[in-house]
Formats: sequence, structure tokens, C-alpha cells
Amino acid sequence: MDSFRLHVLRHPMLAKYFGRDELPKAICLAGDSGTGKTFLTMVTLRQMLLEGYRAGVLVTPVILKGSDVYSEFYGKSTRQLGRFLDYASSVPSVVYVDEFQSFGRKVRGETGAEIEDTRLQDELNRWLDKIVSGKTRTLVVVATNAYEKIREDIRRRLTKVSLNDGVTREMLLAVVEDSIKREAWLGLKAEDLLDLMEREVTMRRRASLKPSDIQEIFREVRKSKEAPLREKFRDNRNLSVSIERPKISVKIDDFVIAARNIKLYSEQEKSQEVTDAVYVSKPKVNREDVGGLHDVKNKILNHIALAFNPSMAELGHNYMGDPEKRVKDLFSLVRQKSPCILLLDEADAIFWGGDPSSNKILAQVKAELSELRPEDKVVVIATSNKEQLIDQATRDRFEPNIYYVHPPQNDSEWNEVVGIHLKTFSRYLHLEVDAGKITKMFRRQRILSPRGAAETVSEAHRMWASEVAAAREVTQAKGQETSLQAVTLKYQDDLDRLDQLLAIYKNEGSELTPDQVNQDSYKIRLFHFQRAISSLESLEDKEHREIAEALILSQVIPGVTYGLYTSDRGSGGILTIQCTVRPINPGERHVSVTGQASSMMMGQSFVPDDSVIQSATNAVEAVRSWLWLKARANLTRFHVAFQIRSILEGAPGQGVSGPSAGYAMLNALVSELSGIPIPQSRVMTGTIGLKMDIGPVGGLGGRGREAGKLVGILKAEKIKVTDLLVPESNFKNASDEMKMIQDEGIIVHPIANAPDGWPILFSMNAEDLAKRIRQSLIERESVVDMGPSSSRLVGSSGT
Repeated sequence: MDSFRLHVLRHPMLAKYFGRDELPKAICLAGDSGTGKTFLTMVTLRQMLLEGYRAGVLVTPVILKGSDVYSEFYGKSTRQLGRFLDYASSVPSVVYVDEFQSFGRKVRGETGAEIEDTRLQDELNRWLDKIVSGKTRTLVVVATNAYEKIREDIRRRLTKVSLNDGVTREMLLAVVEDSIKREAWLGLKAEDLLDLMEREVTMRRRASLKPSDIQEIFREVRKSKEAPLREKFRDNRNLSVSIERPKISVKIDDFVIAARNIKLYSEQEKSQEVTDAVYVSKPKVNREDVGGLHDVKNKILNHIALAFNPSMAELGHNYMGDPEKRVKDLFSLVRQKSPCILLLDEADAIFWGGDPSSNKILAQVKAELSELRPEDKVVVIATSNKEQLIDQATRDRFEPNIYYVHPPQNDSEWNEVVGIHLKTFSRYLHLEVDAGKITKMFRRQRILSPRGAAETVSEAHRMWASEVAAAREVTQAKGQETSLQAVTLKYQDDLDRLDQLLAIYKNEGSELTPDQVNQDSYKIRLFHFQRAISSLESLEDKEHREIAEALILSQVIPGVTYGLYTSDRGSGGILTIQCTVRPINPGERHVSVTGQASSMMMGQSFVPDDSVIQSATNAVEAVRSWLWLKARANLTRFHVAFQIRSILEGAPGQGVSGPSAGYAMLNALVSELSGIPIPQSRVMTGTIGLKMDIGPVGGLGGRGREAGKLVGILKAEKIKVTDLLVPESNFKNASDEMKMIQDEGIIVHPIANAPDGWPILFSMNAEDLAKRIRQSLIERESVVDMGPSSSRLVGSSGT
């Protein structure tokens, strides 16, 4: 109703405070049969018409049915729907479509009728876009009991309202009480009847009870009691004879029988959908076809082998069936296929614990744990990348057989993974191709998942196959100018790559012409993998990196250092950090930072983010304490300002986030105080502590983690990085990544404390640097506390 008042009546108060996101224009009422979708819509539609009349707005109710749209003539259905909907959007209206799955159901588009359905759905999408994004005074309400069967792109345009979740026990109890009163069946307790019905539904593996199910059970009881009366009518052919209607007396046992006989249609349909979603396969891979994961794969595979071992029962090993063994079965189909492994991919959708009391699938999974026996020879494996969403009680049933499947943790494991995928195309590979070289190429871009690596290897094969096909068609089109132009236009990119590779073959002493190119003479080379891997960098990431490099100063000046950043997409680059020092103003803070993010996304909401400011404060305090200890220099009368230069600088709430710039900010401050510039070729990253200790950061790889910062160094174009200063712990944990950087001619320096890096950055040790800063402060006529001789050195009056 609020959506109607906002979008159709355009109530001024609602328009002031709410928008399309809060009050949508297209609503989908989803619920099982019997949840009251049509009844609810008819009641609200009547109320809408009354409110429109009172507000002086003539609201047109538009009820769309399949018979009004579908035609036996090709193309007419789409035209009729277009005219129907365009009229509805031209006037203040409420459009209601019941049984919406008849319009929006998924089709393959293979037959003529399905092609017509696809065209009609595309027209519906066009109109929904117009309604949702436009200013038309139209509200769309659709209802369906098969929400999952509707096309995904149509569902995205609708705001789902589930009526299944709104059925409470109080509502069901009211339906039972009303039915007892209507039938005048005395001696029955509504609470007992409701408990019985829910128990029977649970025993039959159904979901929660619906009001229509209760009414169906009551009708079944009445039919069973009226059976003798119907028999009398059949036996007595003389219908003129009056037969007295007997008084019906029922007991609670009658409801038990009726509950077992009725068909719960909506739940039967759900079971069929689940069964149809099962994909049965017989894997042909073996233990050796799994790369890496040495700490996980043997445990899992040995568990499965033990579960399928015929002598398991003789050994007294109750591996499955007991709740403490944490294995479950969802479908009777699993037992039919025994011995069988049931894989539940994206299991968080099933094991979600956000609302376990109403999660019928989750309740069913838990209830069926006890039904699995050792002789069933069934193993259930669940996978998820959203562990935090899994219900804790369900998770406990899998303990301790919960394994974190991490990406390959080092180059050796990566070589295994890449080598396994290369085996598929081994007959087409050039001798120069090996897993180690391709792994090194991946390192220069970004760390992928094993699935991403597999797709990239497949992309290299696709490029090669396209080049072979292009060469074949060019050969066939020779002498036909028009055909040759068409082939060239069609395969332009493939032919460009082909020309480059033929030049490589020529340089190697192998003359190849396009008509000689085939799968035997022309192989997949490292060139193909380089092209496939280079496409991993998106245009957005490349633009960010180029803009970040454009902020690098063209000249070397004090107070500027260069750190590293990484994005959530795994890319990275060089970050410019600038620092200035001046006398502090009264009431002013000692440290200020610009260019940092003020908020960050956590879960579904934004939270304040002051991580960069804290790092800057730590860096200033660390330098201040160090100078006081080494040179008796007091910096409390100075204001220190940092600027983090990035593409996001100045955007509302945006900027650099995280503590990894702390080490670079400390060195920027030391550079500014000493007047010694740091070469642009020396970059650094790390957190900073008050005792100048350097802590670990992300983005440097190690144990399968992203290495976006290192990728940013290798892709840097404006400057040539010669030295990289990283936390000592990162250097130890990411040995493969560090070796990759060193192989590129970059010297990697593991740093435990900030002074360890000063000989590299300033060509001075800590003592000489402290003296230099002390002298610099004196030359600036700064306030320096040097004991009894301080007034003489700063030129105080009276001396």
C-alpha cells in the first residue's frame, strides 16, 4: 500500500522521505499454494481503488491473464502484450499478474513456441525497466508459487515478498479453530489437532504446514464420514425416497488418517525440483589428478575409501549414521545410487542459520542424519565459500572433518595444478611450454584460484585454435577477394597473433606459411599463455595503476616516499606519500592526514575507518621518541602533515585504507626532517609500531595469498624499482614471491626495525641520521631542547 501511495498517488510526505529502493514499483508475491497470494492482492487492490477515489485519482486496475496475451499466430502475443502494458503505463494504474510463472518461466528457446516465449519475456523486461526506472504512475504486482522457475533477469527487476515466511503458529491455530466451529465438531481441541497435523507433515518429510493444508485435511475427514451416505444414494436408485442425513461425529484418529491420505501439492512440487537439480556423474579422475592440497586430499579420500570398504562393518567401524560422525543425506536418490558421494556445492544456501526455526530444508537435513547407516555406503561432502553463514548446530555435526581448501601455497603446488591442466592439451603444446614458466607468468599478474588458472589455460588453447581456424579459412579464400576480406575482418585479432607467431617461427629457422599451419606444425606456445594471462588485468585496474604512477613526482625531493597499495581485486601499484613539518598553531592537532578513507564496508554497512590516521600517529610518535632519546630534540611544537596521493583522494568517504603505509609515512617524516631525499626507485611497505618495529602486511603473497603489491612493482612503467623494503615476517612467509622479485633484478630487504632500512634509504646509520636532523632543526631555528647549552645554540635572547 505504501508503494501505491508513493508511486501512483504520489503522496508528498512519502515522496520526501522514501525512494524506489525502500518502496519498490515492481513486487513479486512468492508463496506456496494456499498462502493467500490472490486473496491478499484482491483485498489490497480494492483498498487502492478506494484510496485513489478519495484522492481524486482515477486508478485503472489492470489484471493480466494468459488468455489476454497468448495467440496462436507467431509474433502476435508479443504485440498484444506490448500494447497491453504500454496502455497500463500511460495512466495511473495497478497491474496484477496472477500465476506469473506462465509469463516468466525459464525456456531454452529451441522450439518455435519457446522462441516466442523468449520474445515475449524480453518485451516484459523492456516494460519493467521502463516502469522501475521511469516516472510512470504504475505499480506492478505479480504472484507465483514457482518463483525459482522464473527467469533470473526478470526476478532481478522484481522485489520478492515471500508469504511462506509470514505463516505463524497463531495463524494456523486460528484456521483450525474456525474450521472446528464451522463444522460444529465438538470435543476437539484445536491445539491437539494442530500438533497432530504438524507431526504428520514432519514425518512425511514435508515443509511447514499451510492454511490450505488444514482445510484440505478437514475436507478429507468430512468426505470419509460422508462415505456411508453416498453409498446409500448409490444403492437406493429411487432418489425420491428421503434419506435422513446422519450426524457426523469425529475423533482425533480420523485426522491422523486424513493427514496421511491428502496430497500436499506444493511440497511435492518442491521435492521434484530438488530431484531435478541433482547431477549424477561417475568421476574418471583419480588421486593423482588433484594438484597440491597434500594436507587435505589424502584425509578426505581416505575417509571415502573407508566408508565404501565392504569390510568396514566387520572392523566395527561405525563411520556413518551416528550423529557424532557428522554425515547427512538429503535425498533418497543417494541410497538408490549407492555406493555414492553426495556433493552439496554452495552449501551455505542450505545450511544458512539466519532463521533456523523457519528454515525447513535445514531442519530436514538435521532430522535425517540418524537415517544413514554404515551399510548405506553414502558419503556427504558440503562445500562453501561463506563459512560464516553456516548454522552452528549444522557445523558441529561435521566437526572435526571440516577442512579449509586453500589455494596452492607455493610455486611447487602451483606447478602441479598448472601441469594437470596442461595435460589436457599436451599433444598441442610446444616444447618450450612447461608448468614452471606459466606459473611465473601468473605471478607477474595476480594470484588466481585453481579454477581461474584452469580457465586461463583453456583461453590460451582457444586462442591457438582460433588462429589455426583463421589460417585454414584464409587458405580456402585465396583468389576470392570478397571472401578473403570477410575472413580477414572476422579473424582480425587472430590473424594479428598468427603473424607475430609466424615471425617467431621464422627467427627460429622454421618457415611457416598460413597454408602450412595445422595442429601438427603449429603449436601452443608461451606467447599464447602470455596473451591469455595479460587479459586478466581489467581496464579499470590498468587505469588506476597508470593514474597512481602519474602522481609520482618527476624530481627527488625530501619528505616524499613511495609505498605500495593493493585492491580487493588483487591488483596493486605504487603509492606516493608526502610529508611536511611546520610550527603548530594553538589548539591544533599534532598530526593530520589527507587522502585516507573515512569509512569502509563491513558486512552490509559502512563503519568509520581511521586506520591510516592511527598509522600516521604511530609514525610521528615513534620518530618523536627516537629523536628525544638520540638528539634531545623536542617535536611537540611542530605540526606534521601527511598526504596520501591516490586516484580516490578527495572522493566522499574514499581514499587509502589500512595500516600498511605506516612504515612509508615514518620514512617520509625522517626525510623531511633531515632534508635527505629518498630515491624513487626504492619502495617500501609495512606497519609501524611505537618502538619502530615493522609489522606484516597483506598483498605480498605467501601461503596462497594475493600478491597485488608485488604485481604493481613489476608493472610499474614510470620508474624502475631497484630496492624493495618489506617486513621480515613477510619475507620469510612469501619466499617464492620474493624470489620472483629478485629474479627481476630487484633487491629485497627484509626489515625488522625502521633503523635497519635507513642505510639503504638515506645512506646513513641511525646515529648519524639523528645528528643530521638535530643540525637541520637548529638551522631552521626550531625549538630544540639540548640541556644547558640549548639557549646558546638556538640564539635565545640574553646570551
